Amino acid sequence: VFIPSGFTPNGDGVNDALMVHGNSSTTVKTFRVYDRWGELVFRADDYAINSTESDLTWDGTFKGKLMNSGVYVWHVAVRYIDGREETFEGNTTLLR
Repeated sequence: VFIPSGFTPNGDGVNDALMVHGNSSTTVKTFRVYDRWGELVFRADDYAINSTESDLTWDGTFKGKLMNSGVYVWHVAVRYIDGREETFEGNTTLLR
C-alpha cells in the first residue's frame, strides 16, 4: 500500500489527485484525509485499490472549495486477498 507524499491538483493532468496505490487484489475499506485541525476533508469507502474514479480520489477540495497548500493527514484501512486487514497513517503535502 502506497500513498504519495505530495500531489499537485492544478489541472495539468499529472499528479492531480491523491489516491491509494497497491496490489490490485487489495480492497480499500476506508480512505480518509484530514486537515491540520483534524477536520475530515475527504472520505471514500469499500473500493478496489488503484481506482482513479473521481469520487474515490481526493482532488484537493472540500465542500467545493480549493484547499490551501499544506500538509494533510491520511488514514487508510485495507483488506488483502487472504482476508487480513491492515491500517496505515501518514501525511501528504498539497502543492498549488
